[in-house]
Amino acid sequence: MKTSKLFIAAVAAISFGAAFSTSIAPASAVTKEEITKKNNDILSKIQTQDEKYSKLADQIGNKNTAIKAADKKITASKAKIEKLGTNIKAEKKELAARKEAMKKQLVSLQKEAGDSVTGSVFIDFLLNSKNLSDLISRGATVTKLNQANQDALQQVKDTKNKLSDLQDDQKTAEKTLEDTRATLVSDKAKLVSLQKDSKKESSKLTKMLADNKDVLAKLSADAAKKAEAAAKAEKAAAKVNTPKIVQTAAKTSNSGKSTPVAATQNNVADANKSYGSAIAAALSQQGKPYVWGAAGPSAYDCSGLVMWAYAKVGVSLPHSSAAQAQMGTRISISQLQPGDLVFWGSPVHHVGIYIGGGMFVHAPHTGSVVKTQSISGYTPDFGVRL
Repeated sequence: MKTSKLFIAAVAAISFGAAFSTSIAPASAVTKEEITKKNNDILSKIQTQDEKYSKLADQIGNKNTAIKAADKKITASKAKIEKLGTNIKAEKKELAARKEAMKKQLVSLQKEAGDSVTGSVFIDFLLNSKNLSDLISRGATVTKLNQANQDALQQVKDTKNKLSDLQDDQKTAEKTLEDTRATLVSDKAKLVSLQKDSKKESSKLTKMLADNKDVLAKLSADAAKKAEAAAKAEKAAAKVNTPKIVQTAAKTSNSGKSTPVAATQNNVADANKSYGSAIAAALSQQGKPYVWGAAGPSAYDCSGLVMWAYAKVGVSLPHSSAAQAQMGTRISISQLQPGDLVFWGSPVHHVGIYIGGGMFVHAPHTGSVVKTQSISGYTPDFGVRL
């Protein structure tokens, strides 16, 4: 808010100085011109910093979004690793069971072989055939038993291979997790860097305002003195030189025949009642801090303030400056009326509410607060009428 007030004060001071430049002595004219130029240069730099802050705030927001996405990937990777661990345990258990079954089968065969005549269970089994048909039948049985053993061994091998594949999958998942974490660390580092840059720029802006404070104050005081002196001189000249004209004007006015001149009204009053209430709602939040992603009531980002203010009058808007830019009819800056939305950037990165009188209210950037500002100092690219 300090930036906005100083900007308006400086513009007013410069305007007053220009209006009464003819009354300045030649010796002071150069000094006034130099001061005016210096203030204009500083105000231009201040505006540039404001625009940069808004863009930095958007970039920080994008990094926060990327970090959240990375967190989700990490969670998913951990879940996958946990699932793989469960599957590996199951396969190990199955492998152990198959090994135990084969072990029991071998023990049984060894026991039977010890009791056989030939020392071979299968040979004894064939020799004990009653006839040729029985021999063929027993031969087929032995073949089936051998095939069953081979199948069991193959199943064990398949289980081992499957376990190996699962282990490879786990390693791949772990590598993916590591890559995701590395990306997250990188994103955080970039975010911290952006925050440091934003803080540095904020410090520069604050110092710039402090350094120029005395100059602005002196400029405003000088302009006020000159305006007061000029007004007194004009009043004195009117009394001395044009008394009759004043009297005639008074009579004409009293007769009721003269045409009254309408006083200039504040443009905010020209807004329709609904949008006027939205403007009033936004203005009531002045001084509250900018926080990215916030939409009230204690803090706001730019689109959050607009969304909150219009929600008060029953107008639903998305929480995104780019999305809000698509909600109504696009208009030029020269067509602005109180209640219209004003936007900056392509793509859009900032939004505010035009309140009339060449002013708008907005939540500027991290480190600032909800405040009003002149469009002459921070000119929007276009407006939208809802």
